[in-house]
Amino acid sequence: MPEVSGGMYLPAASIDIPSPAARRWTLAPALAALRDEVNARWPGRDKSSDGTIGDLAHQRGVSEHNPDLEGVVRAIDITAKGIDVDALLDAAIGDPRVHYVIYRGRICSRTYGWTWRPSSGHEHHIHISLRNHTSESAPWDVIDRAATNTARWFKSKGEADMPLNQEDFNGIARTVDRNVLGASAGSYGSFFDMQRITADNVRKLVERTNPVRRGAPEGNVEIPQEIADSKTLGIQNKAKLAEVETKVDKLSAGVEALLKHAGVAAE
Repeated sequence: MPEVSGGMYLPAASIDIPSPAARRWTLAPALAALRDEVNARWPGRDKSSDGTIGDLAHQRGVSEHNPDLEGVVRAIDITAKGIDVDALLDAAIGDPRVHYVIYRGRICSRTYGWTWRPSSGHEHHIHISLRNHTSESAPWDVIDRAATNTARWFKSKGEADMPLNQEDFNGIARTVDRNVLGASAGSYGSFFDMQRITADNVRKLVERTNPVRRGAPEGNVEIPQEIADSKTLGIQNKAKLAEVETKVDKLSAGVEALLKHAGVAAE
């Protein structure tokens, strides 16, 4: 389903109905497997809001409930009553086969890093859309793999999730770029701008601390060595100054003694 202004999606309620547009279509095997697992986990669940093929309202718009160019329906609605909704959401959200999930006016999508955002509708069922070419532009090989992958949806304790593929990593990178690097950093602008300014300031600082030119015979030396040498020289000069002060004091005392011996009062 295409996202429209304000982050809202077209309504997704659907029912299985016979119609001319619904005679030649197939539910994605991955979703059929999900439905089978849900039925096995909650055999007495309510199915009144279940849906696959889109109704007439959906057929007038763009929706994963409508068969695509390959005749595949890539969305399913699972009635919330009679199941553990959190368990189903945990199974679907983040699964490499899924593009987005909608439930009770909120949407959680791969595009936005699986964070919940405002949407509309879907009060009585959980809508799950696979990777597709309607609400996103995933490559067809990714779309086909998502549709035909019938691996277990509800993971057993300790069972590993399916590994991320390159498309998943690209999505994560886009999310970081948008939500982290593009985030506001106050007067700096975006976080990316702040990083750029910081890097520029560090570069200028490095330029200011280039090797110091001492000339022959030492040649150029790094700033830390120059500082260390300056501290050493300062300590040596302080010791020499104390030695000179001691000699001056002795000389003054000697002069004063000579003057007294000569009978001249020192001022």
